Amino acid sequence: MGEDRKSCRLRWMNYLRPYLKRGPFSQQEENLIIELHAVLGNKWSQIAAQLPGRTDNEVLVMVKRKINTNFED
Repeated sequence: MGEDRKSCRLRWMNYLRPYLKRGPFSQQEENLIIELHAVLGNKWSQIAAQLPGRTDNEVLVMVKRKINTNFED
C-alpha cells in the first residue's frame, strides 16, 4: 500500500498537476537555470521553485541533456 501512495504522489507531482508546463524550456528559462545552478548547485527543487510550472525532475533532465549535447559537439 505504501508504494502505491508514493507512486500516486509522484505521478501527481510530475505529470498530472494542472498548472505544469509542457514542452521545451524557453531560452529565458534555460538562462535562469544556469544562473541559479551557479549559485545553488545541484539543488533542483530550489531551482524548479523559481520556474513556475516546472518540476525538479524536468530541470534535472534538461540540464543533463544540455551537458550531454555539449560533450557530443
